[in-house]
Amino acid sequence: MKVLSWLLPISVIVLCIVSIFSGMAGASSRSVVITNNTPYTLTAFYASATYTTASDWSGAPNLLGGGTVAPGQTVTVPISDGSTHCHYDLMGILYGYTQAAYTYAVDSCSSERWNITVSP
Repeated sequence: MKVLSWLLPISVIVLCIVSIFSGMAGASSRSVVITNNTPYTLTAFYASATYTTASDWSGAPNLLGGGTVAPGQTVTVPISDGSTHCHYDLMGILYGYTQAAYTYAVDSCSSERWNITVSP
């Protein structure tokens, strides 16, 4: 009986650890498929978890890592920030266009797509 008395707490701890790591694995695999439907080259791409207090993109890393997305091209970009957030605000910098392209509250857990378009 003494064996069973310590086995239950250890089982609970192991289950908690497995649950934490499986949640982390899900968070690390988040990505967005971007299709550049503009006549401009996408030179930078940023993602920020929706519903956070950050209102400034200046500290966010360029998720293209120095790469570009040509007009008509589609790429998959990982947006994992180590959190369990599903909703992200996205910003793209288009070379030669006077404004950045934005979209808000993209659900990376289900839709995972952003078709960038701009007004002429």
